[in-house]
Amino acid sequence: MKSTRVIALALSLASVMYLTACDDNNRGNSGVGGGGSTANGAPAGFGARTMNVTVNDGSAPFATSGSYVLTTTGAAGDTSGNYTISGSGSVPSTSGTYTYQRTATNSATLVLMDNNFGNVTDTLTFDNSNSGSIQSALGNGAFQSGTFTLQ
Repeated sequence: MKSTRVIALALSLASVMYLTACDDNNRGNSGVGGGGSTANGAPAGFGARTMNVTVNDGSAPFATSGSYVLTTTGAAGDTSGNYTISGSGSVPSTSGTYTYQRTATNSATLVLMDNNFGNVTDTLTFDNSNSGSIQSALGNGAFQSGTFTLQ
């Protein structure tokens, strides 16, 4: 259990260092602050999105396997609003509010104020404009990792 927390902390620190070192000067017409998305990266906003997530690993209280669909409200350019999660397998359904920030061309942070888990920070790394990997973390060291596709 202690080694899992050490690994989760190391992954969180590595993510912070990576995001801090990223160059944010790649702003095209639809870059940070705009309502669109880049051709091969993170969108500027996260409203009106449906994200299908497959869970690959995790630690309590997160599920270690399963899947879920996260759906946000609002317009495509919105960076905050409400969301719902429809869980499958060992992933529970839940809801709350979100705040989204594009941090680089291919990455973003999605902070969920979740009704079940509290403050969850999701680091999204985009392989292209519609898919990538997700790392979720709680302040106590709990984590969950997986892959996602956007609709």
